[in-house]
Amino acid sequence: MKRNAPANVKDLGKKLFSYAAISDTHVNHGERETNSVYPVNALHNGRFRHVVRELNQNADIEFVIHMGDLVHPVPAIPDLFKAACECFKDIASELKCPMHVMPGNHDVGDKLNNWTPAICVADEYLQAFCEQFGEDYHAFEHKGVHFILLNTQLINSGLDAEAEQSSWLEGYFEQHKGQRFVFHSHYPVYLGLRDEGSHYDNVDEPGRTWLLNLLEKYQVELLFTAHAHTFWYHRFAGADVYAMPSTACIRQDYSEILRTPPDPDMEGGRNDQPKHGYLLVDIYERGHLCHMIRTYGAVVDPDVPHAKAVERVRQVHPLENQRVRLGFDMRQDWMEFVQIPPSGGPDEFNRKAARNDYPLLSLWEMGARRLRIPRIDLTEPARRERLRALLGHGHEFVLYTFELPDPAFLEILTENADLLAGLEVICRWSDLDKVAGQIAPVRAKTGIPVYLSVLRGKEEQDNSSGKYVHALNHGFLPSEKAKVTEAADNPHVDGLVFRLGGADPVWENVTAAAAICADLGVESSINLRMSSVNPAEFVKDELWAANRIAEAVLASSVQTRPNVIADTLADFDRGFFRRYGMIDRLCNPRLGFHVVRHFNGAINMNLDTFSDFEVAESDAGRTIRMTGGNKVADLILPNQGARLKDLISEGDGGKIKSCLNLATGIISDDTPALPDAPVIVLY
Repeated sequence: MKRNAPANVKDLGKKLFSYAAISDTHVNHGERETNSVYPVNALHNGRFRHVVRELNQNADIEFVIHMGDLVHPVPAIPDLFKAACECFKDIASELKCPMHVMPGNHDVGDKLNNWTPAICVADEYLQAFCEQFGEDYHAFEHKGVHFILLNTQLINSGLDAEAEQSSWLEGYFEQHKGQRFVFHSHYPVYLGLRDEGSHYDNVDEPGRTWLLNLLEKYQVELLFTAHAHTFWYHRFAGADVYAMPSTACIRQDYSEILRTPPDPDMEGGRNDQPKHGYLLVDIYERGHLCHMIRTYGAVVDPDVPHAKAVERVRQVHPLENQRVRLGFDMRQDWMEFVQIPPSGGPDEFNRKAARNDYPLLSLWEMGARRLRIPRIDLTEPARRERLRALLGHGHEFVLYTFELPDPAFLEILTENADLLAGLEVICRWSDLDKVAGQIAPVRAKTGIPVYLSVLRGKEEQDNSSGKYVHALNHGFLPSEKAKVTEAADNPHVDGLVFRLGGADPVWENVTAAAAICADLGVESSINLRMSSVNPAEFVKDELWAANRIAEAVLASSVQTRPNVIADTLADFDRGFFRRYGMIDRLCNPRLGFHVVRHFNGAINMNLDTFSDFEVAESDAGRTIRMTGGNKVADLILPNQGARLKDLISEGDGGKIKSCLNLATGIISDDTPALPDAPVIVLY
C-alpha cells in the first residue's frame, strides 16, 4: 500500500503564516484575588500576563485565538464577572497582535444538563459576555483560510440563539464551500470516542451528530477544542483534532490518566506546572504544524518590567527533523484509554474514558520520528488507525518480533505494510540459516525492510560474582565482525540491529556499528540502553542519562545515518532495569527531554554540518570536538560538579563565539561556570 502521508515539511508547501491558540486563562477579579477554593487559582492573572509577554516576543505570530473561559467568575455573579473582564482586557491590551475571543462555560454558562451545580447558558449571560467582548460566535478569513469560532455552550440549549448560530454556521460553510476551514470550539465535541456517552466535557446528542456532519461535509481540516485543560490529539474525518492545555490550571480529575501520584505541591494535579501552556500553529499551503509551548506555570506580576528577549533554539516538529535519526522504544502503552473515576466534581454518575497523549506530545516536542513498537500496536484495529494518523506527523514505525511472523500476523503485516518503515526480526544465532531462508518471501510479500537481530545467550552473562541474572539481551556487537558479515550476506536483509549496553560508550559504538554496516551495504539500527547492566540497580542520575542521549543525538546525525533507538521514552521506576527516560511517570520532561529537543533543533536549523570528530576524556567529563571547514565546536558532557572551564579547550578553535545550553536552549556569549547539562561551545 502506498503511503499518502507527508514525509517531511517540504510536502506541506510554502509556510503561509503562524498564529497562537490559547485557552482557559480563568482571569480573576483581582491580581491575587479569587473566588475559588483552590490556592493555585490566585496565580491565573500573572500566568496570563506571562503568556501575553511571551507571545509579544514571537514576531511570527500574526494573531491569537482565545478559546474561552477568559475569566473565572461566572456572569451569575455580576460584580465579580465585570471586574474579571476588566482585568482580562487590561492584561490583553499589552498584546501587540490582534486577539479573537470566544466564550467558554465560565463566560456564558455551562451546557444545558440536569446535574451540574454550575449555572447553565442563558440569554442574560450571553448578553453580559457580548457587552464585554462583542459577538459570542464569528468567523474571519486570513490569507485564504477561514477561522470559525463557535459558541458550543449554545448547542442543545433550546435558546433562540442556538437556532440563529446553527443557521449562521450552515450558511457560512455553504457560502465558502471548497475552501479551507479551521474550527475552534470551547467544548470538545468528544474526548476520544465518537460514540462516548454524555458527560461534563463533551457535546451531547443530537447536537454532536449535527456538528460532526457539518465538519465532515465541508472537510474541515483542523479542529481545536478546550475546556478540559488537558492535551489530546485524534482525527475525525481527515481533520486533525487538538484539545488545548490551559495557561492557568490543570483539570485534576484527568490526572487519573497518569500512572503515579501527583507531587504534594500539585494540589491533586491542578498545579501540574509542566502541563501549562498554549499552542503555536504554523499554517502551510497543504497542511499545518502544531507546537506545544510550555509555560511551566510562570507568573509575571504587573509591576515587573518586560523581560529582554533571549535567543533560543527553536524546537522542530518530527516533520521538520530530517537530520537526526534518534527514536524511542515505546515499551509502555502509549495508546490506552483510561477510565476516569467520578470523584465528586463535575461528573459523579459515571466514568469517562480518556487517553494519555502526553507521551505523544513529548515526541512531537523533541522532534522524534522513529518509534519501535511491539506487535500488539498493529494487531488491534484502533491502534492501527492511530498509527496511520501519526504518519501525517512524520513518524516512522519499526515493529519488532521474535522470529518471523505466523501466517495470521503475516496477513496483518501485508494489509498494513504502509504503516511500517521496518520489521525487526530477532532470532537465535543457531537459527540464523533457517530464519534467513524465510525472510525473502516475507519481505517480498510485505515490501517492508527487514532488520535482523540476534538473541544473546546466557554464556555472555557475567557470573563471576556467583549471582544469577534472569534477563534477555539481543543485538549484534560492533566487535563481532564475522557474525555481522555473515548476517549481512543475506540479500534480503536490509539492516542489522546492534545492542549498546548501559556500560558501553555511546559515540564510539554507534559510529563503529554504522561504519561496519555502511561498508556492508546495509542499514544500521542501534538499541541504546539507558539503564545499568544490573537489572536490580536503579541509576537515578539525570545528568548521566542526558549526557548519554546527547551523544546519541550527535551520533545519529553523522553521514552514515545510523538509526538509534533509545530505551526508553518514559521512566521505568518498577520492574527490571529501572531507569530514567525522557519524561517521568507524570509524563513531565526530564533533563534528557530538553537535551534532545534543543539538540535536534540546533542540528536541523542552525548547527553546521561537521565531518571530523574527536573524543577527549578527563575527570571532569567527556568532550566531542566537531570540525568541518573552518568551523570548530565542542559537545561538552560534564560529570556531576564539573566546572565548564575544565572542559573547554579552545586549542586551534580560537575564541569562544557562543554557547548553547542544551537544558534551556539559550544561546549566549557567556558560558555557565557550573554546567547542569550538556552544552555546545562554538569557536
